[in-house]
Amino acid sequence: MTLPDLRARVGSFTLSRKFPLSLKTIVRRVPPLSQPKCRILCVDDHKDTSDMLSLLLAQEDYEVVCVMSAKEALSLAAAEEFDLYVLDKRLPDGDGLGLCLKLNELTPNVPCMFYSGDAYEIHRHQAMEAGAAAYVAKPDIESLIENVRKLLADKECAATAGQ
Repeated sequence: MTLPDLRARVGSFTLSRKFPLSLKTIVRRVPPLSQPKCRILCVDDHKDTSDMLSLLLAQEDYEVVCVMSAKEALSLAAAEEFDLYVLDKRLPDGDGLGLCLKLNELTPNVPCMFYSGDAYEIHRHQAMEAGAAAYVAKPDIESLIENVRKLLADKECAATAGQ
């Protein structure tokens, strides 16, 4: 995705490498969305990546919760319902592979996918062996969104299950 495409997708603010505007400022400029389709838990220790994922996936009409560690992810996954986990491979308190294994044990019907800077085939293979349903190398945002759509296409989501 090119920078002009990203600007068109998220609104009329200026992007820099560090996303200088706060998420509150950005969210105020995003038009209100309909009821979220599905709930996604994103686990990434880089705040700028988490903010970007939250914004872009919210634009796709998903409810997004972001945490920065495996411990937070496991705690939240045990307490709340999610429809998809988007994981980074490298986390401050462990790796995404171990987290994927634990999440698959805790919530076997919720798929995990990786969005990671580790882009070699061996990394993709390791993720699939750990139980991941998809692996997207950063910064391929279009593939990320496409894989999220595929994984959630036929799913009755937590946000709508009680309606």
